[in-house]
Amino acid sequence: MKPRRTHKPLWVAVKVERGYVFEARLFKSLEAAQKTERRWRCRLDPDYDEAAVVRARLAPGLKGMHSPR
Repeated sequence: MKPRRTHKPLWVAVKVERGYVFEARLFKSLEAAQKTERRWRCRLDPDYDEAAVVRARLAPGLKGMHSPR
């Protein structure tokens, strides 16, 4: 049995405009994702739009593919 590798968590900044996911970006660090979220949030309409940062959960086959930012 292969030893299980521990991966550092990945973070996703998500922007929702008028109820639809408009943009999602993957980051290696929580700080970078939060910076993007803050930048988006200052331009969004608070009555209709939203931005958030969530921890990414990737399928096991996807974890070694491409490097995120």
